[in-house]
Amino acid sequence: KLIFFTVKDWKESKNKIIERIQAKFPKQDLIIRSSAIGEDGQTESMAGAFESVTDVDSGNSQHLISSIEKVIKSYHQNYNPLNEVLVQLVVKNVSMSGVLLTHELNNGSPYYVINYDDESGETNTVTAGDSEYSNRTLYIYRKAINNIRSKRFSTLVASIQEIEKVMENKFLDIEFALDDQLNVFILQVRFITT
Repeated sequence: KLIFFTVKDWKESKNKIIERIQAKFPKQDLIIRSSAIGEDGQTESMAGAFESVTDVDSGNSQHLISSIEKVIKSYHQNYNPLNEVLVQLVVKNVSMSGVLLTHELNNGSPYYVINYDDESGETNTVTAGDSEYSNRTLYIYRKAINNIRSKRFSTLVASIQEIEKVMENKFLDIEFALDDQLNVFILQVRFITT
């Protein structure tokens, strides 16, 4: 589930947006994320350039407002009234999370490269790169996906192939999480820009 709005919308109707968020996500933990113009484009990713705020209680209007303002403030030099703010549910019961590249980043070799954390239960250890669990990597040759024996990795790769079809692009950088039932949550998709 997702709600998004522009900075312009926020400036014009902050209270209506808070009401909309609270109606869609009653008493739930949220993450407030950036979606700036120019972020995650075909020539530049700007990954990590802007703020995200996690574990925001949807029932606490003041916490919602301050978290949204923090994300908007992080746009500073890239400010544009059409920049967006994304509001999503926090994924619970995380069994694995990370980043999947649909090709090897340095030379474009045909491998799914999965950097993952299956220990911490968090969704940001790989993207932050500052955890003891953030350095596991699995390479899967694109022509050998039928040989994957792990249920969690075959489920993940099947989801990624669906995204490749929808995006009509096989050069993607995808943040993901799996819960303890192996449901796949796609947190963000961007083009590989190198």
